[in-house]
Amino acid sequence: GGAMSVWSTIVQGLRAFDEQQQQRSCEAAVDLLRAENSQAAEAIEAGAVSVLMPLLTRDFSPVLQQQAVKVVQLLLHQAGDQGKRALVKENGVNSAVRLLRCADTGLLLAACSVLEQVAMLDEAAHSSVLTSGAVYALCQAFTSAKHAGQQEALVGVCHCVCTLCSQPTPPDYSTCNQFFPILADSINSGVEQACVSACKCITALARQCEASSSSS
Repeated sequence: GGAMSVWSTIVQGLRAFDEQQQQRSCEAAVDLLRAENSQAAEAIEAGAVSVLMPLLTRDFSPVLQQQAVKVVQLLLHQAGDQGKRALVKENGVNSAVRLLRCADTGLLLAACSVLEQVAMLDEAAHSSVLTSGAVYALCQAFTSAKHAGQQEALVGVCHCVCTLCSQPTPPDYSTCNQFFPILADSINSGVEQACVSACKCITALARQCEASSSSS
């Protein structure tokens, strides 16, 4: 129908080798997604996710990256599991992990939110996040946020770690082990929100360990 042809035009625009054109296409995508809830499925069918992913990680202007991230977040928000599946299929997890290395707090927080949402899809998606290098990248991001005194980034990374530690099933001991340094640093960070999240997370992990050791 009409929506499909509109989306194929937008997707063509996102593929253009012209940043102005790509930005305009991102703006059009945001408008469409905000206007009409049913548009997300058409966007995914037209291949929007696969053209957006490279925009997140190649060396484009931060403005274009931010716009592309906004479209991805709207798609995830509206298309639910279909959006998350498309993201996993299109290598979106690796793109998000690469975004974690970004100096821009907004993009970093967006990457955290993408990883959290994908991890919540199912066990396979969760393990694809854990094996993607996300843990290492989150540790790095946490350290740079701490050195730069960026509280918002620090809290966002801490929240992402806490989500990955608990969704959708408790991860194995070695995974938790990788996260403990960040959780400990969060408690020592002096940032209340990060400290509270980390304490809750460690308490939950301790309960899980106790439960699994008593059941075996």
